[in-house]
Amino acid sequence: MCMKNLLIPIIAQLQKKRPIFHSEADLQHALAWELHKQHPDAEIRLEYPINQARRTYLDMWIVFPDGQKLALELKYKTRRIQLEADSEKFILANHSAHDCGRYDALRDIQRIEEIVQADKEVFGAVLFMTNDSAYWEPPRTLDTMDASFRIHDESTLSGTRQWAAHTGAGTMKGREAAINIHGKYTVQWQEYSSFERQTGSRFRFFLLPINMTKK
Repeated sequence: MCMKNLLIPIIAQLQKKRPIFHSEADLQHALAWELHKQHPDAEIRLEYPINQARRTYLDMWIVFPDGQKLALELKYKTRRIQLEADSEKFILANHSAHDCGRYDALRDIQRIEEIVQADKEVFGAVLFMTNDSAYWEPPRTLDTMDASFRIHDESTLSGTRQWAAHTGAGTMKGREAAINIHGKYTVQWQEYSSFERQTGSRFRFFLLPINMTKK
């Protein structure tokens, strides 16, 4: 199963119908509904428990009739903006905390890799969408606390990623652990939608298929 061939047509339909989302939950439900429309025989679950002891949940879990499964994690990180689309008003929150946002994206990759590695019938993907250019633009300096977690356009993700030595405990709280990425991924940002010319009116995304060699 090719995740891009499966998900890109779904994202393309959402681009026509939903150029903007109120929240990550809104994106999650819209994506699930479009998946259901294009693959009505698939079983789709949101917030699927993958480790109840740790209270860990997967954003989306899809089981297809042929037995193959898709594990999907998604992120929708926004900067504050007010927009209108098809007479619907959108007031997006300002998430900021780019360092934590980048860490969480890489942690999603690690989590999906673990799920894919454990079951030969599972394929995975990570979808990250934002209107905040700080995520896709190259860093201006290389000595930032989160330099190891950068996800700008054409960046390569692999190996062990961890906070810089000078990172404060408050910044790392709840995210202290290093992230280990076994595969090698190139981040390629794509256009999703754009509105009037104002900061934050351009939405982009990247989609990473996680199809590790099963051992």
